[in-house]
Amino acid sequence: MRIEKINNLKIYDNVLDKQFLDYINDSIFSMKWMIHNSHSDQETPLFLMSAVISPDENVRKEEYIYLFNIIFSLIKNEPEFNSKNIKLNRAYVNLYPYGIGGDWHKDDEDTQSEHSTSTAATFLFYPSDWKEEYGGATEFQSGEKVEYKKNRLLIFDGSLFHRCAVHKNPHNRYCIAYKTIIE
Repeated sequence: MRIEKINNLKIYDNVLDKQFLDYINDSIFSMKWMIHNSHSDQETPLFLMSAVISPDENVRKEEYIYLFNIIFSLIKNEPEFNSKNIKLNRAYVNLYPYGIGGDWHKDDEDTQSEHSTSTAATFLFYPSDWKEEYGGATEFQSGEKVEYKKNRLLIFDGSLFHRCAVHKNPHNRYCIAYKTIIE
């Protein structure tokens, strides 16, 4: 596994073994999708989402909890996570059809109270086959961007504005998003 750090972004490549990665990719095709957006006044066309872990909707897909546990085992000894309580708040898979991207948004809405000592971290996992010419990077308003690459994990502060760039993959862009609260 290769680890790269770009400012406050952490990138891990080759996270899963082939068998479990294939299983995750196969499971995506049997999901139920609903129209979704990054925020209520989104300007770009809508994309699709399927909840995999949601306490509100009583959704809990065990294979995605297992995936999160694999991810957690990779990062638990790093300084920003060591000796911290990490709560998995929710998780879902985003499906961006060909030619669609997302609007700027941030993921820390659950930690924004003025008295909160919690921070939010977002974990994005890219499961699908991808070619560089497809585009579809995760972009940050600060100027950084992380290219979509199969079997890549991106971890960042949920208070950073980010979006999915428009892509040209004829087979859709799938991204597994884990939203966490760190205390």
